[in-house]
This record gives sequence, structure tokens and C-alpha cells, in this order.
Amino acid sequence: MFQIILLILVGVAVVAGGLWLSANPGSLTIDWLGWQVDTNMIYGLVALVVLFGLFLIVLRLLGAVLSMLGLRSVKSRGNLSRSVQAMGEAYAALRAGNGAQAQVEAARTRAAFNDPATNPASLMEADGYARAGNTQAARELYATLLTNPETEIGALRGMLDLAVDARDDAEIAEWTERALFKADNPGWAAMPALDLALRQDRPDAMERPLQVLEKSGSIAPERARDLRAQAFFMRAKAAKAAGKTSEAQTLCRQALELVPDYPDAADLLARQLVAESKDRKAAQIVEDIWRRAPHPLLARTWRDMAGKGEPMVVAKRMEMLAAFNPQHTESRLAAAEAAVDAKLWGQARSHLAPLLEGTPGVRACLLMARIEDGEKGDSAKVMEWMGKAIDAAQGLAAEATPDSGTTAKAA
Repeated sequence: MFQIILLILVGVAVVAGGLWLSANPGSLTIDWLGWQVDTNMIYGLVALVVLFGLFLIVLRLLGAVLSMLGLRSVKSRGNLSRSVQAMGEAYAALRAGNGAQAQVEAARTRAAFNDPATNPASLMEADGYARAGNTQAARELYATLLTNPETEIGALRGMLDLAVDARDDAEIAEWTERALFKADNPGWAAMPALDLALRQDRPDAMERPLQVLEKSGSIAPERARDLRAQAFFMRAKAAKAAGKTSEAQTLCRQALELVPDYPDAADLLARQLVAESKDRKAAQIVEDIWRRAPHPLLARTWRDMAGKGEPMVVAKRMEMLAAFNPQHTESRLAAAEAAVDAKLWGQARSHLAPLLEGTPGVRACLLMARIEDGEKGDSAKVMEWMGKAIDAAQGLAAEATPDSGTTAKAA
């Protein structure tokens, strides 16, 4: 309504001005660089309006050329206002998980920003492509944004997310390395870098991501400690494979300093000591850990330290190990297995009896099947225990699922 009234007022003013000028035409003289033009005022005003119109046309053409050359980022106040609104809608769509809608809304901002590298909504547009599953378009736009220092970190994260989804280890390595040495606190890049180092057995690549995760508070101190111990163990294995036994032993000890009950490091160190005829030192390592935290790997270590002895001798040796922590499940299983090998059926049953109460574990059931087969040859009993072992294994698998939040029972 206001615009109509304004238009009427302008029309009235123009008509009134024209009538006044026709009644008072006056004259206009222009003298410039030797040129002289004489005319009346009406023609002078018409010429002035024409020149002003030509000026506006030239100005618009110049703006169009600058836009095509990327020298003008914002086209108009109206376009800028609409672009800001589109950015808000794109952000809301991303938060709602609607990648396609976010991409569409972010693309609307191009009405105000011609260069995608400087468009503040380009990251949202690329994220929208990624959420919608259009990885090729997302990758191309992220690549463009990598050229702008202001959007480089966001584009790096987008590229890394695409690489992780595609399980492309080469690209994960490229983007995490670039991010870790560019971003101030790239916790989002540290975890994929750490996972990659573990998958590729590269302990030297674990420390930098661990430092970043610790600084950002994204990892528990105990978990960081365990991973550092694992890195020492990985390096120890590599040193042993290269024939550097002294270095391997040092690295194993460093792992055990961080995690005193680390069975893998203890096993590797003990076996190297046995190879050097340092049986007492090797035994001491296994004994110390068994008192605190028995583990089946260490039972195998202890058993192998005796060499290929008679089953009765091995059974006696495993009884010695079990005595360091007699009530523990692993002690009972280790002693029972050795007793079964030695055909000490009663002794084996005695060790297993406490483990058969309630729901027995897989290993206990399998040992009972061996006992029934070896002692009495009772195939029915053997099948019964094998069936219980299968049930226990299925229960273990169910308990190990991420949703259960429980620890599987292996005994």
C-alpha cells in the first residue's frame, strides 16, 4: 500500500514539475573545451536523466564482469540477507540429519557469494552432500575449501570423515597427518590416526595422537597408559624379529613398567630369558604376575619353560604355578588341563569341580568332555559336555556384543 501511495505522489510531482517547466522553460548553456551548447531547461533535464541511466547500465555491466572474475564476493544487500537466512536453515537441516535439505539451503547462498572457497556456507553445503551420500560432490567441494586457510581445517575434517567411511587407509593417513600438524587441538583427527597406527602395527605413529587425545581429555589416563605399553610391546616384537634381543628385552620391561600385569610383554620377555638360560629370572616374572592376575598365555609360557617333559612332570609343574593363586579360575583350568594330559582323572575333576557350578565356561566343559572320553569312554557324557560347551560359547558371543555392556566369561 505504501509503495502505491509513493508511486502516485511521484507521478503527481513529475506532472507538476513538467507543467511548471513548460510555463517557465528558461535556457541552459554548456561551454566546455571550446564546445558550446545552447538549449532550454527541459531538454537539459532529459539529457541529464539519459546520462544517469547510461551510468547505471555501465555500473551494472562492470559489476557483472567483476562477479564473473570473482572480484566481488557479495552481490547485493538483499541477496546477503537471503543468504544469511539460507545458512541458518542449512545449519538446522544438518542438525536434524537431513543432508539433502542442508545442501540445497547452503547452495542458495551462492546468490551472494560467488567463490565457493570464500562462501561461509560452503562447508555446510559440502557436509550436506556427504550426509546425503553424494561423496563425489562433497569431495570436490572440500578440495576447493582446502585452498582457503579459513576453511582448511573444516575441509580436512570433512575429507577425513569421507576416508574413514570408505575405510581408505591411505587417505586416512594423509588427512590425519595434515590435520595433526595444522589444527590447534584436533582431537577429531587423533582417534582415527591412533586406530590406523594400531591396524598397521606402527607403534612410532601412536605417540602424537595419544598426546593430542590426552590434551583434549578425550581419552582416559588408564587407556593412554595401556596403549603406550602396547606400543612398547609392538616395538619389542619388531626388535626380536630383527635379532636385537637386548633391545627387545628393554622394551618389554618398559611395557611392564607401565602395565605390570601385561601378559604379552611378560611372555615375550620370559621366553627370551629362557633362551639365554636365565630360567630363574623368567620364572620369577611369570610367578609375580600370576599372583596378581593369572592369564592363560602365562600358563602356556610356564608350561613351555619346562620343555617337552613327561606329562606327570608337567602336571606337577602346573600344580606349582596354580599354588601361587589357587582359587583363581585360570589356576584351576591350567592345573586341570595338565592333569588331563597326564590322565590324572580324579585330580582333574577336583580342580574343575568349583567351575562347574551354575553355568560352566567353554574351556571347563571341553576339559570335562576329554575326561569323560579318556576315563570311561562315555560317548553320551562326551556329547553332553560338548553341547554345554556350545551353549556356553553362544552365551559368550551374546555377552560380547556392544549393547550388552558385560564381560564375556571364557572359563
